[in-house]
Amino acid sequence: MKNLLSLLCIIILPGLYSCYAQDTSFTKAVVHADKQSYDVSGAILHHKYVQNTKRHNYNVDPASLPKTKPVDNSDLYNRPTPKDAYTDNSVVAQIFYDTFSTQRLQKLANEDLILQVGYSVDLQGNILDVSFVFPNNTSLRPVEIEKLENRLQKEVKYKINNKVYKNDRYILVGNIVTFRRLADHTANAIR
Repeated sequence: MKNLLSLLCIIILPGLYSCYAQDTSFTKAVVHADKQSYDVSGAILHHKYVQNTKRHNYNVDPASLPKTKPVDNSDLYNRPTPKDAYTDNSVVAQIFYDTFSTQRLQKLANEDLILQVGYSVDLQGNILDVSFVFPNNTSLRPVEIEKLENRLQKEVKYKINNKVYKNDRYILVGNIVTFRRLADHTANAIR
């Protein structure tokens, strides 16, 4: 009986642990970081699209899609221009410097990592949702995405031209982060 109990503990406990453990890569449809879970899709050619499982209603729910109609053909998708919606990119850069050690930043730079960060932003400039797109072959970890998401959502604030988006509940904006430029402390690391 004692041996049977020991055998069950050896078989069951590792299985239970793996259900609640952090993932170290983005190889599954849902990965777990420290406190959050993320949906992972490979719908974009050779890239992963990653979004928090609890916060991605803004991009999926048809009822929450922006109501603004295109003004003319040159504004077909009503995308924000820098004068209509912008943020202080030095704040974004500082979040990346605080999240990654110098060695880790250099490792990601050596991978030529370019990270696309998408934001759903309300008209007051608050970040409602953060999503990430990056190449399949990166060593970026879910816990790093979680740290970035938490800080970006709390600290990044957009300035929105409310006259342009007065009929919208939120807008979609983003940053492109070039890790090689971050590691070298080069200007335009965040665009």
